[in-house]
Amino acid sequence: MSSAVRGTIDGATIIARVREGGKPLLRDPSDASTTRDVGSNSQELLEHAILCALIAHAGQRYPAPEPEPYILHPLRVMGAVEGADAQIAAVLHDVIEDTEVTLAELEGAGYPDAVVHAVDCLTQREGEGYTAYIERLATDPIATLVKVADLRDNLSNNRRLIPESSVLERIGRYERALAFLEPRLARLHADAGYGSPGSSE
Repeated sequence: MSSAVRGTIDGATIIARVREGGKPLLRDPSDASTTRDVGSNSQELLEHAILCALIAHAGQRYPAPEPEPYILHPLRVMGAVEGADAQIAAVLHDVIEDTEVTLAELEGAGYPDAVVHAVDCLTQREGEGYTAYIERLATDPIATLVKVADLRDNLSNNRRLIPESSVLERIGRYERALAFLEPRLARLHADAGYGSPGSSE
């Protein structure tokens, strides 16, 4: 879960703005004639996801030592993983939790089921404890890969902050989550074809 202030633009408006920006929906559920083979358009789909995240996170700030546009965090996570589905899930990993975009809207925009499922796994649900959240996402190989990259970026940032009690608590939580997830990466991805993110510091 991020500490960004929740975005206020509704998901339908975000998707509409992506379309206006030249990245049309890959699949319009109401019109079968617009269906495309998303498997052969992975780069176009990734560009669509980047623009969606950029609009959805507009105005949010990532709590770095010098606050920065929030979009830089999912872009760093995206750059730390390999594989089209993993990169798309990475750049979208906070849009459900921190903005008004919904899973149904991601499905309607034509993102692959594997990506939508991974983003769902990466979204901490209301009332869900952090340990239960980590254990749930660990059942999905894409979500596990993305979360490891996410945790490493968050850890790198928190270690640069003033070591107040809340910061130290987050560092401990992230380190415990990594200790749980990292040993599972090799097993989950042995046959999945996803590259592991770079090693932590």
